[in-house]
This record gives sequence, structure tokens and C-alpha cells, in this order.
Amino acid sequence: MKLNTGDPLAVKIVEILKHIKKSEFFTLSEIDYERSYSGIKMAVNIPALCDTEYFCYRKPSNFENDLTEDCVSFINPIKFQENTKYIMLSATADKDICEYCFGEDNVKFYTSKEAKLTGTLFQYGGKPMSRSFMRDNPGIIGQIKKWSGIKHTISFKKLPNHYVGDLHFGNCSGCDILKNENIDVIGTPHQPEWIYKLFSYALGFGIDTKLKPNTIITHNGYRFRFNTYDDKTLRDI
Repeated sequence: MKLNTGDPLAVKIVEILKHIKKSEFFTLSEIDYERSYSGIKMAVNIPALCDTEYFCYRKPSNFENDLTEDCVSFINPIKFQENTKYIMLSATADKDICEYCFGEDNVKFYTSKEAKLTGTLFQYGGKPMSRSFMRDNPGIIGQIKKWSGIKHTISFKKLPNHYVGDLHFGNCSGCDILKNENIDVIGTPHQPEWIYKLFSYALGFGIDTKLKPNTIITHNGYRFRFNTYDDKTLRDI
């Protein structure tokens, strides 16, 4: 299917190509989704592309090894029904972020009591253990496994050649197949930086700051060093 040059979707795509020459993050107006767009063969969510307003232009880099060519990413907007109450159940939801997203007056935040730790937790933070660090130090998983003597492992999905695991970061939700087992959890999972910044940009907050290694922060009653931002809003995100 070919779009006419004056078609709103064609115009929006052309505007995207113009903006990536000037800026990394940019805003475009939403357009109406036409039924005729359903015949377009593209590896893109066309309805979301019509609705979205916030975009990020990304280039391949050492921080995104899975990205082999330039691309444009955008937030898939979620529209809620008016005058409808929604309940979010989460072990990680942040009160400030929820209020940023939905408005302070629209959020009632309830905190349940903390789950009791029944086993013994040994935590070592002497190495960054990011994806890039572990790719550059592939033998570290074997060293940890030899030291711990523990069978089960949870780590990054992209490191299958270095360990045999039942689960990996990103597919653990709702799984209890390792209940009552000793587990090595190896790695510090982060989202790519553009996700944090695009989310902040969509909320109208600043993004002109860089990640700062070994920043001392206080979170959930703990004080520790972390690779994060000086900016409080970006840090919360």
C-alpha cells in the first residue's frame, strides 16, 4: 500500500525524518487512525504511531549492543476511560512517579507491610555486573558458581553460553519454580538510558543530564552507591 504525500500518516513520517536530523528527542502531534492503514505492511505499531506524540532517535552504541542500525522509538500511549477507577498492584510502583503520570490529586497510594525474609541473603556489590561488564568479563559467572556451589542461576538472557539457568531477568514474574531453592542472582539489570529519558521527556521534565557512576543515594531505607542521575525526577524514574 502506498500513501499519498498529503496523507496525515505520510506527513507524520516525513516530519519524523526531518526531526531526527536536528534532535534526539522531539514531539509531533497525534493524528487520527484511518481504517485504510490496516493494510500497511510495516514492523511498526501503526495505531500507536498515529496516537503517540513523543519520540526518541537512537543510534547504535556500546550501550545498546543489540541495536545494529539507526531507529526511532516512541511511547505507546495508554488511554484510560474517564470517570473510572483503576487499581494497580505492584511490588515496585513508586509513589512520586505515579503522581507525575496521573496527577497528585488523582492517586491514592497504599503501602502494604513488607514481606518477611525467611532465608539468608548474601549480597556482593564490588563489581558493576551490568550487561556490558559481564560481556567483557565472561568468566565471572563461572567464578561465582565455583565459589557458591549453587546449582540454580538467574541472570541475563543474552548470556546463555556462560550459565544454565531456569529463569532470566524479564521472565521471573509469577514464577515460583525455584521456591525453597538456593539461587545465584548474577547481574544488575537496567533499562537502556533512552527509556528513562523518553519517559521523563513525555512527562515534561528535563533530560539534559548524564548518568553519574557511584552516586550515593538513599532508597527504601538503604544508602548505597548507584549508577544514576543527579536530577531527582530522573533518578526516581
